[in-house]
Order: sequence, then structure tokens, then C-alpha cells
Amino acid sequence: MKSNLKHISSLFALALIGCGGGGSSGGDSPTPSPVKTQLKAEQEIKAPEVIQSGKTSVLSYKVINPSVEQIKLGAIGQATSNTTVAIEGFETPVTDGVKLTYDLSLPQNTCFDDKGQGQALQAGEYCNIAFLAKLDEQVEHETDKHLTLSVKTSDNAEDLKINQSLKFVPQSDARLIDLSKSTKTSDYLKPGSTVSVNIHNDSPVPINALNIQLPDWLGEIALNRSSQQIDELPSGSDFRFTFELAIDQKTIDTLKAHQDDNIDIIIEAANAKDNHVVDLKVSTSILDSNDVTFQQPETQKITYTNTTDVNLNIGSVKLDDNIAGISIQENNCQASLAAHGSCHITLEAADNAHISDASKSARITLDYTTNQGLELSTQNDIAIDPVEVAIEKDVQAKQGQTFDINVTNNGPFSAYLPEMSHFSITQKDQNVAGLTIDPASNCFNAELATGHHAK
Repeated sequence: MKSNLKHISSLFALALIGCGGGGSSGGDSPTPSPVKTQLKAEQEIKAPEVIQSGKTSVLSYKVINPSVEQIKLGAIGQATSNTTVAIEGFETPVTDGVKLTYDLSLPQNTCFDDKGQGQALQAGEYCNIAFLAKLDEQVEHETDKHLTLSVKTSDNAEDLKINQSLKFVPQSDARLIDLSKSTKTSDYLKPGSTVSVNIHNDSPVPINALNIQLPDWLGEIALNRSSQQIDELPSGSDFRFTFELAIDQKTIDTLKAHQDDNIDIIIEAANAKDNHVVDLKVSTSILDSNDVTFQQPETQKITYTNTTDVNLNIGSVKLDDNIAGISIQENNCQASLAAHGSCHITLEAADNAHISDASKSARITLDYTTNQGLELSTQNDIAIDPVEVAIEKDVQAKQGQTFDINVTNNGPFSAYLPEMSHFSITQKDQNVAGLTIDPASNCFNAELATGHHAK
């Protein structure tokens, strides 16, 4: 059996046997001679209308040994018979530059077992044969490729020939499916969670050879993975890929190492646009919790929920040094947090709440451990709405005179004005000649309360 395979489209050609004609001058009718069985082929997975060059597609065919009536054909006599046909191999005499791979891992491949032994098909039975097809070269315009597959059979049947045409297109082709509009995922990678990628095919055509790829490091800690690929996703159907992350030191250390990385999960298909990349956030916490934003001097609550089946030991709570004017008003996250239980911390923002350095993180951190001694923490962002500072307009100035411009803080928090180098006087983005700022002005490096102004 030859095991190099190729792809084929919607046109199938069966080798037809011509029936001889003739007659007898008399006497008994001649004994009908047997006619070889004619196998049939149907597309089990229809080839996509277009395939992006460089992408792998799945082609699958149903090979059928039809059940027919016992009939006599012609005056000389030829008869059909329902016989068992052995599938003995296959060849790909024409590939037209397309790389075909026969892959026994494809669930459609039932014509041969894992040792290469072909099936024996009784009348009315069928088997499937499938291939992976790929055109490695990149095309600049629609390119047709024509393939031929020959299925070899036992002597009592005609070998089956299947012809198929495939259309390969560049990645800019408008007929390719946009997967970004139909993909939903979990928000976080975190210990003890189940991560899911859900794809709904809202296009009018099937998605061919859908495949989901994880980064190597993530694949090493992803447990109980469901199938990451499907040969064909019909229009209107859904595909869901899931995996689990354990609560163990390896998982925690791996996630910590990639906490600041872009976590790319790649989704591709033969008839889809460029790989759709899903970017997930990384958390080393097994708690569900919420970030907070202060829009005015007020209190905000952060709730921590233990979504696991294990009790947790609560440790310290701290605010980043970068946060000023915000304090912990209440903390009922003490000692331990039961499985599936919740606790909360209430924060209070004063009038002078602000972030000292906007380039640094502003977070609250809760440390905790599991009963097995695993050390974990959860961090939540703290945001403060920016203050509104207004500069007086339509100021009248005369040559040689000093004049004032009022800077007013309209709230909602105290404003911390910068040093003099951050102030400028411009017209159409150009410095105005003849105007200088007085270093003795009282608005440099100043705290300006809500409703107050400086000059």
C-alpha cells in the first residue's frame, strides 16, 4: 500500500465499465458473465470553497460498496452480484504540488487499521478515508489545484478514482472566515480554574480544520484538555475547548513567571483569515475578587470569594506605597476563609486621595496560604478618577505689566500641581515671545483643594 495522500474537491469520477453488445443466432441463452463491482465515493467532509495557502485542510471521503439488485444486462448477458470487496491500498497519481498526508489519528480514517490492513466491505457497507492537504507556497491570487486519488481494490471490483479541485487564496481574500467575531474565552489563567475557549460558527459555510494551539509552557500545566481541533464545524454550530489548572507549586510558579507576558492562544482554520489570537490575563490567585475605582471621596468594597473546595489561611493585607489618601476602613478577612466562602475589605478615599507616581502600580495585596502550605496572593487595582483643573481664559495684558492667571481645582479630589517646568505659554503650539512665567507664582509644587485656586 502506498501511503502518500492528496486532497480532492467536489468532482468525483468513477471508472465506468462499458457493456458489450451482441446477440445469439439461436439455441439456449448464454450464461451471464459477472460484472466487476463498481464502488462509489461521496464527500464526507466537503472541501472548503477556498483554502488559505499555507494552512492545512481536512478532506474526507466515504468509500461505498453499493448493494444492487441481481439483473441481466444485454443479449450476451452480464450480471451484477453483491460481493465483498477488499480495500487494498491507495495511490495519489496527481497532486499538483499539494502536500497530502494520510493521518490515522483522523477519526474519519476507517478504511485501514493501524497496521495498514484494509477493510473488507460487504455489499451495502462503507468506510472512510481522509487526508490533510496543504499548499506550502504562498499565492498572490486565487489558484486552482487538481488532484486524483486512486483506491485500490480486490480483483472482483474496479479501482475507484476520485478527482478533486481545490482553490487556494491569499490571506487577504474576503471569502475567508473572520474567527475574531465568534470567539469567547475565560478572562484569566489562574490556579484551580477551568479555562474555556468557545467558538460559534456564525458564517454561512463550515469551518474546516479548526485548530487551537497553546504556548508550550501553558501546555505543560494544562490538565484534562478536551480536543483542541475539529475537522469540520458546520454553520451555526459551536465548538468548546477546555482545560484545567491545578492548585500546586508547579502551576503557581509557572504562572508567576509569565504574569507580565502576553498569553497568546492561537486559533486557526483552513478557510479562515490570519490566526486569531486570544490574549488572556494571568493571575496567581485562586480567589475571585474585584478592582475598585474612586470617583469621589467615598468608600469602596473589595469582596474575596474562595471558589475552591479547600479552606484558605488568610495572611497580611497591604496597600502599595504609591497610594496616598486611601486607607483600610474595615477588614473582615481574618484567620481563614472557608471553601466557597467570602469576605471583604472596605477602603476609604479621603479628599486628598491620589496616586503618587502614575507610572507605578496602585494595588491592594492580600496574602494567603492553602492547608498544604502553598503561598498565594491576590492583587486588585485601585484607580482614582482624575481631578479637573481649569485655567482662566481671556486674560487682558498690557506691555510691561504683570498679570495673574487663576488655576482652579474643580474636584473631585485635591489636585497636586507640578513644578514650574511643566507650565508653558503657547499660541498654536508655539512659545509666545515676550511673556515669562514668574517663579514666585503660588501654583508650583502645590496642593490645591477642591474649589480652591492658585495664581
